[in-house]
Amino acid sequence: MLESVELSVDGDEHPVPKPEGVSIEADETVVLVDEVVSIGDGRPLELKRTFETIAETNLYSNGDEEAETRQTSDLEGSTVVFRWDAEQEQYEVEFEDEDGDEDLLEGLVEDMDMRGLLPAEEVALGDTWEVEVEVYKALMWPGGDLERYDEDAGEVDEDQQELNRLVLESLGGEATVTLVEILEEDGLRLALLELELEVEAGAELEIEGGDEGPESLLRAVALARTVSGQVLWNLDQGVLQSMSLEADSTMEFTERFDFEGPQGAVPVEQVMSYAGTVEYTIEFEVESP
Repeated sequence: MLESVELSVDGDEHPVPKPEGVSIEADETVVLVDEVVSIGDGRPLELKRTFETIAETNLYSNGDEEAETRQTSDLEGSTVVFRWDAEQEQYEVEFEDEDGDEDLLEGLVEDMDMRGLLPAEEVALGDTWEVEVEVYKALMWPGGDLERYDEDAGEVDEDQQELNRLVLESLGGEATVTLVEILEEDGLRLALLELELEVEAGAELEIEGGDEGPESLLRAVALARTVSGQVLWNLDQGVLQSMSLEADSTMEFTERFDFEGPQGAVPVEQVMSYAGTVEYTIEFEVESP
């Protein structure tokens, strides 16, 4: 929900009425199938990933008016292969078929089951341990940079993509996990974990203007989220079983540019502040060979 809009021109603040009924609802879905070809040293050595569904719907509301946009990715329907390079300590990624656009592979991430949640040593019921806040990246950007784009535009917004990348790189905060209980469901042993995260991130990017409007503008994003919820970890199969989290979120979008008026360039800044809730749901189904 849009909470406030602040506008300043040449350093002078201009009152903006409190927005009423302005909101953005986003629904993101990623469905994929992973085939672990070989495993070792606590990670897949070779993994095939098929992207079955990559979709995002954004509903913009302003009182009685609504507008909807849909995003997709050219990775949808493709299969990629991750191979662990022990010498470089990273995954090499390639399409299973040779006709894929290799630029789509650059931002992909193998870890989708958030292995970073696991403790470094044996723990007992009730124990709490700290984990790297980077585990949140799997929620913000599941699978990495999937090169989403607006279906109407037909191509990726490179500026927004770069700003998203900078925001992820800036991610900071703290995260803890608590072992709550060991359950048995359908013959499987499951560890019930409680996950708590405090995250913040922010970045800015100078963007070239088009034929109309300013020659360039500075676009900035700052966000903060308090995340909590439960995780079920499949102890028998060594993978994530499910996850249900909720986050209280605040976000600021800022644009700064110079307006060319009769008296020359006048600096303008607009800050739009949003607050709301983000829900994350992850479900895994494991088929044994």
